[in-house]
Amino acid sequence: MTYRPRSHHVTFRSNSLHFSSPGIVESLLEIRPDMNVTMANQGLFAWLLRRLQKRPVFDKNKLYVSELLSILLQMDEANRRQLGEVDGIDILLQQLSVYKRHDPGSQEEIELMLNLFDCLCSSLMLPENKDRFLKGEGIQLMNLMLREKHMSRDSALRVLDYTLCPVSQLMDQNTNELQSHQKSTINTVDPEAVVIANCSKFIEILGLRTIFPLFMHCPREHALRSTSSGSKTKVKVISGPTAAEMEEHVINIISALLRHSPPETFKSRVLAKFVENDHEKVDRLIELHLKYLDIVKATNSKVEAMRRNEKKWIGYTREEVETELMLKRLEGGLLPLQVLDVIILDVCVNGAPTIFTGAYATQNCGPFQLLGN
Repeated sequence: MTYRPRSHHVTFRSNSLHFSSPGIVESLLEIRPDMNVTMANQGLFAWLLRRLQKRPVFDKNKLYVSELLSILLQMDEANRRQLGEVDGIDILLQQLSVYKRHDPGSQEEIELMLNLFDCLCSSLMLPENKDRFLKGEGIQLMNLMLREKHMSRDSALRVLDYTLCPVSQLMDQNTNELQSHQKSTINTVDPEAVVIANCSKFIEILGLRTIFPLFMHCPREHALRSTSSGSKTKVKVISGPTAAEMEEHVINIISALLRHSPPETFKSRVLAKFVENDHEKVDRLIELHLKYLDIVKATNSKVEAMRRNEKKWIGYTREEVETELMLKRLEGGLLPLQVLDVIILDVCVNGAPTIFTGAYATQNCGPFQLLGN
């Protein structure tokens, strides 16, 4: 008698969930990561999303499900597309809307919220999911989170960064089966048109009133306070975005609004912000430029020291060394500095004449001196 192994075809139908069920799925993904798309196509996403919608708002099963969902979305583009096709964007927005006016009640619930934001950011790498996010009023929800100033605000900045900025996509074509699946399911959404629509909607709902105060004063990380047995209160910073990351998100958002908003209508409203209150936002641009310029100078010194360390680069080609060093520079402040300088150029060229012909024309200050020359 010949033994025939069972097929890998598994359909997720049960509404009951125990810790062992997602644990088995996670173990399978560790052993056979190539199975992630197959599992998603057999109903895994719908099963996980049903679990997220169960009451109460938080339990440990939901936390485990959110972690598994986040892993799957980071593994393959086909999974991100599958999530959108099963209304996953709307479900994620519904689950996150709970934290619009209320903070999570425990560290574990904070992790659940952050996992859901991670899932949303991963899914927004696809243009069609950006379109679903727009239609599901995700921009309105993120804007409300920014206004409420709860813990969700920090991650809402990251989501807006993803939805307002275009992301280049590389199609995964490992197998002929996956290629045919992608060709049959790809939504012909223009990435640039979706970004323009998202930027326009953000300005239309008065998002400039919420983003520019954050540009002027970068938000701080939220802290989870817990009282010990004594009279002292311990402060524990949660594992959300850092202040530096939030500052970069704000810079990216303003850059995207200037670059992708229709010039005849909405871009003029963005440019007008830099004239308000005696050009205080232009002052802030210069301040940030000088700040990141100092950071880049310090990074360049470290990069040059790394370049001279020949033992570190044994086995690397010259191109690989230069690529690695450039990544270090980008991570060390070069990227936000470049984005800031693009904003400065746009504001000077397309903004009000007073920016260049007024008091700033005589300032011996950083980028304006360079632009004047």
